[in-house]
Amino acid sequence: MKILKLIAKPLDMETGRNIVVLHADDAEELGHFTGGRVRLATPKTMIVAIANDTRRMVNRGEIGTFVEVTENLGLAPGDTVEVSLAPRLPNAWPRQRWS
Repeated sequence: MKILKLIAKPLDMETGRNIVVLHADDAEELGHFTGGRVRLATPKTMIVAIANDTRRMVNRGEIGTFVEVTENLGLAPGDTVEVSLAPRLPNAWPRQRWS
């Protein structure tokens, strides 16, 4: 599993969810697709967040963290965050065949 060490760039925006922004080149290196989940880890804690990609909000090597992620991970500007793809969960709803 690929793990990137990115520098936190807290963003002063609330979303109501755990959402981060990755530079498009970092997202591609990770094998991430927009809207997918990533695992974020610091020495103290780990969370899963929705990740979007951009070429404008953050530079390569940075991760933009909205207020909820910044607070949940206890991040300060410049902190290192380990980022990897979150494991995919199986679909919770059983498939039904309709005849």
